[in-house]
Amino acid sequence: MKEKKMGLLRSLFELFVAGLILLGLLLFYPLWRLFAWAINLIGVKGIRNTGGNIETPVVFYEHPETKRQIVFITTIHLAELKYFTELQRLIESLSDHKILFEGVGKLSPQEEQALTKKERGVARHFDHVSGAVRKIGEIMSLQYQKEGLAYNSSWVNTDMRLYDLIRSFAQHDIRLVKREKDLNELFGDESAQLFTRWFINKLFSRFVPVAVIVGALAFFSRDKRLAKKFILEARNEEAVRGINEHLTEGNVATIWGAAHLRGIEKRLKRTGFREVRREWFTAYHIRDYGLLACLRKMTTSARRRQAPPLR
Repeated sequence: MKEKKMGLLRSLFELFVAGLILLGLLLFYPLWRLFAWAINLIGVKGIRNTGGNIETPVVFYEHPETKRQIVFITTIHLAELKYFTELQRLIESLSDHKILFEGVGKLSPQEEQALTKKERGVARHFDHVSGAVRKIGEIMSLQYQKEGLAYNSSWVNTDMRLYDLIRSFAQHDIRLVKREKDLNELFGDESAQLFTRWFINKLFSRFVPVAVIVGALAFFSRDKRLAKKFILEARNEEAVRGINEHLTEGNVATIWGAAHLRGIEKRLKRTGFREVRREWFTAYHIRDYGLLACLRKMTTSARRRQAPPLR
């Protein structure tokens, strides 16, 4: 009898908590829609949402005196194949431009041997995060940039070396993810992948306001602030150094991730370059992944795992 009462109380408590969560969502949702609308209206450098779809720009700059042109090809590293096909077509049309690109590359055998124990830990951490990104690409049926674009041997890498990035992270004890096993659990089974697909698709539909919130939260994290310094600011300096070096030979096109646009553009404008044109390319079309359908599939999958084997 006592167990029945306890079970009833537990059920009532769960219903009460579920009701509070539902009420909170109903109250918060209109505010979230207003916030999302306002942020999308203002925009974020290097990316925008149109009808829920994610777009990145190709920005054309020109110097009013030298008439030199810089084309900044902004990218998302995981995107639909059509996105990279269209960017490739644009790049090939820039036959009179020197093509530069980002990419920290890989460690050479000599660099691997030179790593300290702490630096090897950072290298493994980078590999783990990179593997998680690739797994997201598989779950979402997206293409990885290094495979979506056909990198030509004449293109020039103007990024910092992976070896230097690893040493910087080790020196300042920076970690991008605190618990690596959380990523393994996220992608562990079919049910988790179904929910991950729905959740990431939902995040993409509100990418710009979500990016603003994440950026604000990162301000309070020492690791995130330092990671931004080395992943963005230090590499932006390398990008601009490479641009200036090759501008002496003629026009330049540079391929970098969307997060780098603000910092690199600021440096270009200091030297007199001005934006003359901007074209937008769709990187991701929002898919129709319904939450209820996702939950049904997860339930079916769980039942299949629990069913006794046929004899």
